[in-house]
Order: sequence, then structure tokens, then C-alpha cells
Amino acid sequence: MNKRTHISVGLLVFLALAHAAVGQTAKLDPSWVYVSHPLKWEAPPRKVHLNIKTASAEIVILYPSGELSVVGCLLIKQRDGRVTISQGDGEVVKAGSWTSDGDVLNLTSRVVYRTVARIGTENGQPNPEPEVRQVLQKTANSLWQERKRRYAHLPEFDDLESLRQFAVENQVGSDAKPN
Repeated sequence: MNKRTHISVGLLVFLALAHAAVGQTAKLDPSWVYVSHPLKWEAPPRKVHLNIKTASAEIVILYPSGELSVVGCLLIKQRDGRVTISQGDGEVVKAGSWTSDGDVLNLTSRVVYRTVARIGTENGQPNPEPEVRQVLQKTANSLWQERKRRYAHLPEFDDLESLRQFAVENQVGSDAKPN
């Protein structure tokens, strides 16, 4: 191989890696996003005069590249019906990959970031969390785990930028993040 061929191959590899990275940092497509259901919406005490409701949720992002992010968070339903991620409560972010075999999705993930440390440490360091494997059945617009737990699109959810930030910022350099 001559020098020009080495440069061309190197450039192609760089472009392929850059394309994969841009896929994760570009805007999220709502069709990639599935929210755990049913959501148990709760109102704060009346004396605080907030016209919102909150619910714990797990949001799964299935990137077309085969990578995935899972964000555990608190959702806020605004008075106008819009749903956003609470910015002041704890979050857990998992990163991993997914494959498809027809209507069966195989997900593998691991916690890469959490805002609240787990109880139980060894030598002052958190215990590493285990890899999690899930098998989900895909139906029309939902994902099912053993016909018990459902994930579906949530049209009222319009906080894709916050979700993208939680998912991407906490995956990049995840080795340095607490878990």
C-alpha cells in the first residue's frame, strides 16, 4: 500500500466513527423513545399550589445503530398536558446495545451514571452494578417484557433535548462517572 491509500483508509475509518458519534449526539427521533407504562401520576400536596403531577418512569432509547440508553427519572406532567423530565430529582442512566430477531429485541445494559449513590461499598468505592439483559417483544407501537411490563411512545413527552443530554452526556466517558 502506498501513502495515499493509507490516508484514504484512515479517512474512511475516521468518517465512519464520526458518523456513529454524530448519531448519538444528534436530535432524538421520538420513534426511538419508549416510556414505561402505566405511569402512576401523583399530585403534590394542595398547599404547595402546583398544578402538576409527577410519575417515576424508565425511558428506553433504541438508537438505529444498535446502541441503547435507558434513563430512570421522574416525569412532570404540566397543567397543559406536556410531559418533561424533572431536573431536580435523581436519575439513573444505563448504556448498552440491542439486537433484533424479528419482533424480539434483546437488550444488554449496565448502569453508567446515577445521581444518588447505591448503599453498600467496598473499600469506600461503590460496588459495580451488574450487566442487565432484557428480552422485549415488539408489537405495533409498544415493547413488552414478559407481557407484564410495557414501554410505549408517549406523545405528550416533549423534553427530547433533556433526555438526549442525560443519555449522551452520561455515556461519554462513563468509566469516569460514579455508578
